[in-house]
Amino acid sequence: MVTALDGIFRAEWGRVLATLIGVLGDFDLAEDAAQEATEARAAYLRARALTDDGPGRRFLDRRLTELPHGVV
Repeated sequence: MVTALDGIFRAEWGRVLATLIGVLGDFDLAEDAAQEATEARAAYLRARALTDDGPGRRFLDRRLTELPHGVV
């Protein structure tokens, strides 16, 4: 089953990859960076969905504030 997120991913992947190739100057590096960013964002969204407003959520929020700007 294809979700809306899958459709957006497929529609935007080429643009994201092209931009990263332009910035990084290396196809393999750009592809790896795009894939890792996608996986990190998916993990973040899963974690946010699975934690409640209790200690787990506060722990996750504290960890996220420690990440460099733009990672999540």
